[in-house]
Amino acid sequence: MMQRLTALASACLCALAITAGSGHAQAPPTADQIIERLKSGAGAGAGPAPRATRGISAPQATPGSAPSPIAPAAAPSATPGGAPPSATAGGAPPSATAGALSVPTPRRDEAVDRLFTAPPRNISAGEREKVAEIAAIKPTIDLTIYFDFDSAEIGPRAIPGLVELGKALASDALKGSRILLAGHTDGKGGDAYNLRLSQRRAEAIKRFLITQFRVEEQRLLAIGYGKEQLKNKAQPFADENRRVQVVNFGS
Repeated sequence: MMQRLTALASACLCALAITAGSGHAQAPPTADQIIERLKSGAGAGAGPAPRATRGISAPQATPGSAPSPIAPAAAPSATPGGAPPSATAGGAPPSATAGALSVPTPRRDEAVDRLFTAPPRNISAGEREKVAEIAAIKPTIDLTIYFDFDSAEIGPRAIPGLVELGKALASDALKGSRILLAGHTDGKGGDAYNLRLSQRRAEAIKRFLITQFRVEEQRLLAIGYGKEQLKNKAQPFADENRRVQVVNFGS
């Protein structure tokens, strides 16, 4: 099966190279590039989305802001008679951690964890928003997965990018990592229709990764956002709005 997929990917890449002269196509990032981005949030992306295509790709996540520095605690004043101050009754010495910087460790969201392990048939607007908030500070890579207009079927043009993504997610480097596949559409059409289409495309990618690369189902979360989160709000019909976020939520 892997040999057939690799052969098909190579054939598709040749076809893309033939049309690349017109500026409408480009090769997908390699599995190593995907791993680098999803592991560290740094590395080579896929570049600008090709024009005149019906695909889905992902924007790079914006790193979260660093926590504000915490001022050290003021030194305690000496007590009358020159005796050293005591932090507790009975004269116990002050704690060694007094005045130390304290950076809270982000807590995992149990509701989001449940979406990975047991996704509901219909994900609510609140759940979509919660996942998007967390995804905004996670490592993300730009990918383009091609679909025909008004279709969620994976065709030959989609294979090269999905093969590289599958190899990356099946690698030891990303073993155990939970991955969000968030589908987005452009601004054409109604809200409900676009929401369903983006969900179907994200689910199609998830099924491909499970069946062809044996990626564990509970590692993948597919969510459609329709046209709720346009990448290019100034041009709602632009190609770059049709995309899928591929985000590493960690283990």
